[in-house]
Amino acid sequence: MPFNEDLPGVEDRDWARRVQDLGWQIAYEPHASVYHHHGIHQGRDEGRAARVARVIELIQNRTTGESL
Repeated sequence: MPFNEDLPGVEDRDWARRVQDLGWQIAYEPHASVYHHHGIHQGRDEGRAARVARVIELIQNRTTGESL
C-alpha cells in the first residue's frame, strides 16, 4: 500500500492506520534496515509542527468518519 504523498507530514502514521483498518498487523522487526531522511524537529519549524499535529488529528478522527 503506497504512502499518501498528499499529506504534509506523518504519512507513515496514516499508512499504519490504513493498514490496520484493513485488518493487517504491524510487527516490529529489530533487524530491519530503515532510512528516515529527516528528524522530528525539522529545525523547530512551528509551521511544520502545526501541520503534523493537524494530520495526526485527522488520522485519529478517521475512526469517527472524518476523512483526510
